[in-house]
Amino acid sequence: MATLKLKSGDDESLRFTIKDADNAAINISGGTISFKIATTLGVTNANAEYFDQYTSFTDATNGIHVEKIPDVTTKDWAPAEYLWQARFVDSGGDVLSEDVGYCKIAQNLIDDE
Repeated sequence: MATLKLKSGDDESLRFTIKDADNAAINISGGTISFKIATTLGVTNANAEYFDQYTSFTDATNGIHVEKIPDVTTKDWAPAEYLWQARFVDSGGDVLSEDVGYCKIAQNLIDDE
């Protein structure tokens, strides 16, 4: 379970490589990646701190997706420990990869200029 460390008020880029059970990168063309950050389990997508879905990827052939979260989104996050979840669903609707972990949000100490 990986721990992400992010700062409120910063642009964030998170790189994911989607892999199969043998730890080999898979072609994610035609699939969907969902990514969520929430305070607790069971929070709906609409009530999460952050939720987005993607069908266009950085390098689909090699299973690579970069999740970009803009500073206008992170600026309102309170410093705390959250949960994150990423899920890849192929074009046939099968969940092929899923990961969860903790997300520590730190306060940005420098004001916007």
